[in-house]
Amino acid sequence: MACFDWNDFCQIPNMKKLLLIILFIPAFLLAQEPLKSDTTRTDSLDFKIKSNYDTLSYAEEYKRDYWRTFFGGRFGINQFRMRIDENTVDRQGPNGLPILDAKGNILKNILVNNPQYSTGFNAAFFFRFVRGSFFLQPELAFSTKAGKFDVLEKDGSLFKRVNASIQAIETPLLMGIRTRKSRFYFGPTASFGFGMNKELKSTLANYLESNILNNRFFNRPIMNFQFGVAYELNGLFIDIRFEKGLKSYTVQKLGPANSPQSFNLQADGIFLTLGMLGN
Repeated sequence: MACFDWNDFCQIPNMKKLLLIILFIPAFLLAQEPLKSDTTRTDSLDFKIKSNYDTLSYAEEYKRDYWRTFFGGRFGINQFRMRIDENTVDRQGPNGLPILDAKGNILKNILVNNPQYSTGFNAAFFFRFVRGSFFLQPELAFSTKAGKFDVLEKDGSLFKRVNASIQAIETPLLMGIRTRKSRFYFGPTASFGFGMNKELKSTLANYLESNILNNRFFNRPIMNFQFGVAYELNGLFIDIRFEKGLKSYTVQKLGPANSPQSFNLQADGIFLTLGMLGN
């Protein structure tokens, strides 16, 4: 499995600017909002009690708070790249038999990864359960994840560059820490793939029976992992999160039955969304 490469993320258009903005967010955003103190009491004993009570300890915040429920929605764009198994695959016809060229040789193609990122979109509805500085956030999301891979001839020349995308319903379960105007979070997400674009379908039809290029194509659910940061202001927020693909969206075999090749499809990417929060 390929490792998560931060250098690759920096190749996304405008990604270096985005990361610089994140790094130079003013430090006051990361400070917890202090409790309002009662200024009507000025004796030293009262001051000592309030000083001990108004602590920055997350454990103390949790103990003296109670669970509160919020809800909200978010929508935005994402940038993803796809990772596939790189194999030499025999082309097959509708009858499942290999296709031959004029000389009687089996037509073959080489499938290789392309590191370029492509743009998709996503939208989600969520609940947020908050106590102290901690929160738990289950979500229900719809995402399109796009990417590229290349199909080569046997001599290594480019036969086709595939602009692929898949659609998925996802259920992230996020947990994290709130600060005054920001949130840091991480968690798993279950992804249920259910659709693909025409270009991906027509490409795979050269190596796979067409009756599989539907819901049967997808391995679901699969687990991925997300982590990110969000900045909030007056009920609005901007959310920046990364997703690491842990499992393949499919476990299909490409090519004729006598020479099958594995085809795993994973996706890594970054989300940039805007949202609203209510209670």
